Amino acid sequence: MKKPEQQAIKISDDLAKKMNNVAHHYDHADKVRKVAIELVKSEKLSGRDLFLIEIAALWHDIGLDYVDDRSKHPEKSGEIFLDTFTDVNIFSEQEKETVVFLLKYHDKYQQAKSTSSNERLLKLLRIIVDADTLELLGQRGYERAVETAKSRNWPEYDKEKPLGETCNFNSKQFDERFALKREGKLVSAIEPTLVGQINFQISCSDLLFTDAAKRMSENGVQFLKDKIREIIG
Repeated sequence: MKKPEQQAIKISDDLAKKMNNVAHHYDHADKVRKVAIELVKSEKLSGRDLFLIEIAALWHDIGLDYVDDRSKHPEKSGEIFLDTFTDVNIFSEQEKETVVFLLKYHDKYQQAKSTSSNERLLKLLRIIVDADTLELLGQRGYERAVETAKSRNWPEYDKEKPLGETCNFNSKQFDERFALKREGKLVSAIEPTLVGQINFQISCSDLLFTDAAKRMSENGVQFLKDKIREIIG
């Protein structure tokens, strides 16, 4: 890796280390980076694509610490990225646009697909999405669920419905719940329990794109299902 690229990664890594948001801090960014690099290699990409993916992985949630509305953090991450590298001759303008695209749509793949027909961009985006999603599964996913539930003072489970009404829901069913929440017809799309949070995270596994990520998810999904049984006894 050339010195300018190393400089960009160090700058990005240092900024990611300052992240201070529930379940979205440096440990998350670093793990997404490492998984994304594995997926890049499995997709037989290399060179600048590998570099841009590593940068995007480090940056994808940095905006969370700068917005009140979480839904606006992808755009904020892009703004800060551009402000950070304005005077640094590391990225071409096209590469900056690529990184901003990956940041903007890292949690909105279908929207990205409706706005761009550039298959290279979408392929890179799928890698970022998969790496981010895999962080919701396995031991790390459980730790994130616990951190989220504790920050919101959620109990472990609902004694009347231990498994939760969203048990075995897929991502489409959760999307419908989020739509109802936006319409004011549902107080919370994710049931306010640790088990509810885990149910949501499990549902995200059916959003994975790459074959490598799907294989990597299998043990992680089973781990979370086992944890639910352990929690409810």
